[in-house]
Amino acid sequence: MNLKRIFLRFSLKVQKHTIRLKNLELKDFHEFYIFASRKLYRVVHLRNLVIFCIVFMVVVTLMFVSSFTKLTAYYKKDKPISGGVYTEGLLGKFLRINPLYSQTNQDDEDAASLIFSGLMKEGPNRSITEDMASRWTLSADQKTYSFDLKKDIKWQDGVDFSADDILFTIELIQNPDVRSPLYEAWKGVEASKTEKGVQFTLKEPDSSFLENATLKILPKHILGKIPAKDIQTVDFNIKPVGTGPFAFKSLDKGQDHQTLTLIRSDNFYGQRPYVDGIRFETYLSEKEMVDAFNRRNIMGIGNPSLQEVDTMKKRNADIYEYNIPRYVAAFFNTQSQFLKDRELRQALSLAVDKKDVMQQAIEGKGLVQNYPITSGFVAESSDLPKTQTNVNQAKDTLQKAGYTLKGNQLQKDGKDVSLKIVTADSEELSKTADVIANDFKKIGIKVDVQKVNMVSFQQEYLRPRSYDVAILGEDLGNYPDLFSFWHSSQVNDPGLNFSEFKDQKMDKFLELARVASSDTERQDRLNEIQKIILEQVPAVYLYDPFYYFVTSPKIKGIARGKIVSPEDRFWNVSDWYIKADKIMIDN
Repeated sequence: MNLKRIFLRFSLKVQKHTIRLKNLELKDFHEFYIFASRKLYRVVHLRNLVIFCIVFMVVVTLMFVSSFTKLTAYYKKDKPISGGVYTEGLLGKFLRINPLYSQTNQDDEDAASLIFSGLMKEGPNRSITEDMASRWTLSADQKTYSFDLKKDIKWQDGVDFSADDILFTIELIQNPDVRSPLYEAWKGVEASKTEKGVQFTLKEPDSSFLENATLKILPKHILGKIPAKDIQTVDFNIKPVGTGPFAFKSLDKGQDHQTLTLIRSDNFYGQRPYVDGIRFETYLSEKEMVDAFNRRNIMGIGNPSLQEVDTMKKRNADIYEYNIPRYVAAFFNTQSQFLKDRELRQALSLAVDKKDVMQQAIEGKGLVQNYPITSGFVAESSDLPKTQTNVNQAKDTLQKAGYTLKGNQLQKDGKDVSLKIVTADSEELSKTADVIANDFKKIGIKVDVQKVNMVSFQQEYLRPRSYDVAILGEDLGNYPDLFSFWHSSQVNDPGLNFSEFKDQKMDKFLELARVASSDTERQDRLNEIQKIILEQVPAVYLYDPFYYFVTSPKIKGIARGKIVSPEDRFWNVSDWYIKADKIMIDN
């Protein structure tokens, strides 16, 4: 049968059915309706039965698979595997990623903690454990610390590490031309090589010295020929080489943004991290940084404002809360026109409502602070007096000191008393500055509040001491050493005496506290220091906020517990992972 014949037959059938359709009458539709109504219920019942059976089987199958999956997950755990890059947002910008100077900039400190390593390191729950040292011993007179070094440690450029690098780092710190903030902490310490490592001999016993031994070590083979006075400006500060778990790859600089890329070090002597690298993105404002987190451009944020923490909780972010020895304070520039007057500083202190400041700034999630040593840490004292808010007493103090009110404006010798308050433009510090300004206005002070990005705050205000009042946070460490914050030798940058406060009695106790032979003696001297601060009021301590670290659920293995400084959130970074296999849990 050929195709032509098939086509003709099909055409005749189509024509036949077309003629029938054209000749249909109303009675034909009625007959079809009667037929269908008699037979339809059987068809519907059959169809429903089939559909019911299919749906039932699908539901049962899904329930079984879901239950099996949950049961399997219960008996399985993550086995971290290498891979992925962790990205984190920071406020400000990188200035000098060099352990000699990084203490003055938290971004530098974060990066340095990953690139460099020391003899000792911060461990879980504020403990101090061995890092490049395999063991340490203390002499009977408690003045000499000896450290044995681990073998086969290399710098990230492949050069062998040695005790000479440690001695070189100490020599740099002890050289006044280097101008390191660590100078006073290592002043008078004698360093020498031993058969297995190094030893440090102190003038007097110092129970806090092990924390000093967490100092990050610098490479002699790179910096050894650089004149000491030029260390602050060498390329090494933005292209560092260390012995830590992550090595520097690049620092890309834009006008308002920087990207620091670190990669896993092939030469690291310890447990190699699971993540391939860490990338830091810097921002000038918290809003930009949080937007980047919400768009998943970054995976973590260190120390976001409390308001943003609450918002990110709703987005199922992982929230880590730490109580660290950190406080927020208002530092009075005691060299400025009006704040040279102690009576004015005392009145300002009496006018500040610390509970209100803490409530407005961090919704009360912290501790009211009265002294430089925060609650719950070494050398805390409950015997010191506390300043209570008393606006009337503040006004009486000013009146007795010769101040007058002209209308609502406070004057001294016919001049309006006005103060410039400067702080960073983060949510927390901005609100703190606003409440402080309102409290000052209650006693007739004219106030100019300036909120600037973190970079400008550091470069244009803190370093040149260009302010009357600076509001900022400071980290103390596990064994508080107030020398860098209050000794008269630290009034200029890179020192941290932001009040430019000079007092011979204070200097004496600061020096004695460093060489105290016992914790009791050290406690007594620190108490004397705190009494001077309460009497002279070079600063008003406000509150001790909780430190928050927010990350995407994609990054796992981050330790909770207690830390000393913000960068210590990375203390177990080698355990962090993004990728993992599932393995059965052993019985």
